[in-house]
Amino acid sequence: MEIVGLSEEKIKEISKIKGEDDWVLNYRLKGYNSFINQSMPDFGPEIKLNFDDVIYYKNNERDKKLENNWNNILKPVVDELDSVGVLESEKHFGGMGVQYESEVIYHNMIKELEEKNVIFTSIEVAIKKYPDLVKKYFGKIVSYTENKFAALNASVFSGGSFIYVPKNTVLDRPLQSYFRINSKNMGQFERTLIIVDDNSSLHYVEGCTAPSYSESSLHAAIVEIYVGKNSKCRYSTVQNWATNVYNLVTKRALVDESGVMEWIDGNIGSKVTMKYPCCILKGDNSSGTCITISVAKKNQEQDSGARMIHIGKNTKSNIVSKSIASNGGNATYRGKVDIKKSATNSESMVKCDSLILDDESMSDTIPVNIVGNFSSNIEHEATISKINDDVKDMLFEAACFDGTNIRLSSKRVGLRTDASGKFEKGLDPNNAIDAMNRACQLVEELGIDLIVSAKTATADAIMSYVRARQNSLKNVNVESMYQLVGGRVEALEFIIKEKTEYTDIPFKDLELKPNNLIACIGRKRQIIIPDGDESIQVGDSVVIVTTQKKVKDITDILAEQ
Repeated sequence: MEIVGLSEEKIKEISKIKGEDDWVLNYRLKGYNSFINQSMPDFGPEIKLNFDDVIYYKNNERDKKLENNWNNILKPVVDELDSVGVLESEKHFGGMGVQYESEVIYHNMIKELEEKNVIFTSIEVAIKKYPDLVKKYFGKIVSYTENKFAALNASVFSGGSFIYVPKNTVLDRPLQSYFRINSKNMGQFERTLIIVDDNSSLHYVEGCTAPSYSESSLHAAIVEIYVGKNSKCRYSTVQNWATNVYNLVTKRALVDESGVMEWIDGNIGSKVTMKYPCCILKGDNSSGTCITISVAKKNQEQDSGARMIHIGKNTKSNIVSKSIASNGGNATYRGKVDIKKSATNSESMVKCDSLILDDESMSDTIPVNIVGNFSSNIEHEATISKINDDVKDMLFEAACFDGTNIRLSSKRVGLRTDASGKFEKGLDPNNAIDAMNRACQLVEELGIDLIVSAKTATADAIMSYVRARQNSLKNVNVESMYQLVGGRVEALEFIIKEKTEYTDIPFKDLELKPNNLIACIGRKRQIIIPDGDESIQVGDSVVIVTTQKKVKDITDILAEQ
């Protein structure tokens, strides 16, 4: 069954198919009225959509009943999901939901979570089984008046996840949902509602794909997350839409006292992406993080970023945006940090790094930063790099894969992805010689005198970030980390943010543990090779060299007094 085009009668038909109560239908009709009265966004990429051509609802007879057995789902659909690794990945998660077109067709959760009274189901099932709980939170943080596509979702939403984690419940395994658009002109409008009650934690993983067609498809989802007191929620998304998909999503979390919200957002593919995950830091001492990675290639516009709204006292936010534009792609960071007058002693750090790989590609950084009181501050750092004829340093990597081994290995570890699927076919080992010859040619042409392992560089960056996160509440941060001598030696750069027990003390009075060296200090654009009379000061960048493992703070290399 298909419903093409949008009208009040068609919205009523969708609601009737789903057997919804009057309050849900009334909500849909209010959303529709808001949709027809709102204009298209007056910022960002151009959106060329004919709303009359979009399929707003599609199912088959087998979709009407939510299944928890792959044998009860049409075999071509199962085969397609298996080809992208969905069936295999379920083994590694506490629960999984799968949406195909408009309906959630599969849902399952391990028994241990059910015994903890965790709820993980589709939004339609939740509306019927837990109406009071759903009505308490549904549509409260993202209104249908928010924007035209939020209004569209409110009127035609179908599928999506509902998660409730009770108080004092820590989930040690992630929950996962997978969304698939498979038809031409298809619109997918899932609605996700997550409640993490007090003193609890959740990691939710979401994946999205679609085949490529000449006709445009539309993905306009809404995600609402409530993070209770002393709770933590991490929402990880990898969206690899085809280049005919408009990906227009509204995501927002409300964070209570001492709560933690983390958005991990990967945007690969799509014709246009407009997505800005938001944290409303309502409670005192709450914190929000958004890490966004975007890749824009030919005929792609990635307009992404984050929004942090500080309301409570002593709140903290961190935005990290990484983007690459190539072959005429356009990658834009668009973000907002708003520290309200009430949010005294609050901090926000925004860091945007963009890489442009050719003359046809573009990248922009469009921040809005507002501080409403004198005790809070926002730090913003942005870099845009371009690869051109003047570049003297270049990192490149070449590899050759055996398709059979890739398939066996990926299935064994449960990490079969779109990328591994591509590596399973079409890679000719005979090309290895040509690849090595080309690498040697580049070494000669560029005059390369140092070869760096991309694997090692990536590992160093990850470890640096992990240690910085572990130390985020302290007065010092790990800025960068490098492994030397086959990983037996580490060079770490620390940024001294506040006065500590070792600042302003001459080095001759500081005793270091064996096999540790304070190599240099960066201070006001000067490099200092320290002697015994020198000392560490607030604001310094300090480089240490150590054979000691897992150094997270300079105190770790100091001998006990």
